Amino acid sequence: MRLRKGYKGKHGNSFSSYISRGVKLEMAGKRGFAESRVGKTVLVLLTAFLIFAGPTYVVYVLQSVAGVSYAISMLSGLILFVIGLVLLWYLIRNRIVPEEQ
Repeated sequence: MRLRKGYKGKHGNSFSSYISRGVKLEMAGKRGFAESRVGKTVLVLLTAFLIFAGPTYVVYVLQSVAGVSYAISMLSGLILFVIGLVLLWYLIRNRIVPEEQ
């Protein structure tokens, strides 16, 4: 964490005095969720779940457990599969998941 560059207090005090008083600090690395290691891992696992479990297990659970009709459960599986493919395309496009060489 670091203070904003060039920030001076009301009375021109040094940065160390502000830190000791508990001044709110800015985060040095303001990265988005998709750029953090945890975010990358979550996005890859979510993509794998949507692509593989969406059209299979979710359809099965909707039909057997929830009692949803066959057409609606298949449509929901297709929608989850497409969302997974779009998310995979996003991950590859932003180089979160590297393309094979």
